[in-house]
Amino acid sequence: MVCNEPEHLATLAKCLDEAGHEVNICSCEASLTVIGQDKPDLIFVAIWNILSLPSFFLQFQRLYAPLNNGYSPVIIAITNHESLDVGHLYNMGFDLVAEMPVREPVLMAQVAAIDRRMGLSRRTVTSDHLLVNLHTHDVFVKTQQGRLLAHLSIGQVQFILLKYFMQYPKRIWTRPELLERLGEEVESTRIMDTFDLRLIDGNVYRLRRAIKTALDGLVEPWQVGQGFREAFLHTERSGGYFFCDAIVLHQDITPVIKSTAPMQYLPCATCGRTTPEGCTQCLAGQILTRPALLPKGQG
Repeated sequence: MVCNEPEHLATLAKCLDEAGHEVNICSCEASLTVIGQDKPDLIFVAIWNILSLPSFFLQFQRLYAPLNNGYSPVIIAITNHESLDVGHLYNMGFDLVAEMPVREPVLMAQVAAIDRRMGLSRRTVTSDHLLVNLHTHDVFVKTQQGRLLAHLSIGQVQFILLKYFMQYPKRIWTRPELLERLGEEVESTRIMDTFDLRLIDGNVYRLRRAIKTALDGLVEPWQVGQGFREAFLHTERSGGYFFCDAIVLHQDITPVIKSTAPMQYLPCATCGRTTPEGCTQCLAGQILTRPALLPKGQG
């Protein structure tokens, strides 16, 4: 919850807590940092008038646009109907608007409905050509339109690495940072005992190899985009790795058909002139054009 006066949302916070949601209330100034760290599914923003709309909102939209990193929370405005146009808030990008005084049972039902719709998206992380299911640990190569093309066979450590890479695309991860993330998630004692930088390099190599194997098995032609050596996982010279979807599938390319046929100018309906400049001898005005290859009678 983003609110500089948390007492206004105390009852709502209690209802959310009783419904099993983990609630965190922060000020507008701290909101970007807190949201960046916690990645909440629901964000409540208290707005009493248009001038009090937190400046973080536009920054938030730029930083966490779904097309950038796959993080797409539900943003709910809590407002006073008398001082702010509810329709304007929807037009600004809010997913839901609740008016004061908040009817907690109704709002909780609306939140539950949205939560059902968002359940699948929260279980997956995607780029243009990869889909990671966080629940089943399945990884697929896909088209931009969502059609699954191939399944990747990867191990536990590779899955964890890929998950973090895709959740923060283009972020440069150093090896120590990746080791720390692995230490938080890996339960195998055997793996924990071998934690060093070579573990990161070895599993990035295996992950790249698994991706290459899946891509090579596609019927669909593919290539790595210009300026890249790898399909998804790239090496930063300063000593780290980052994720960027650099794959180009043949079917992603929309062919542009350019006509090289000369233009044939239709005669003016009034005087019959066919000059490219148009008819200047009567009031017919501009002469219509059509490709020369079209049959006569088709404009």
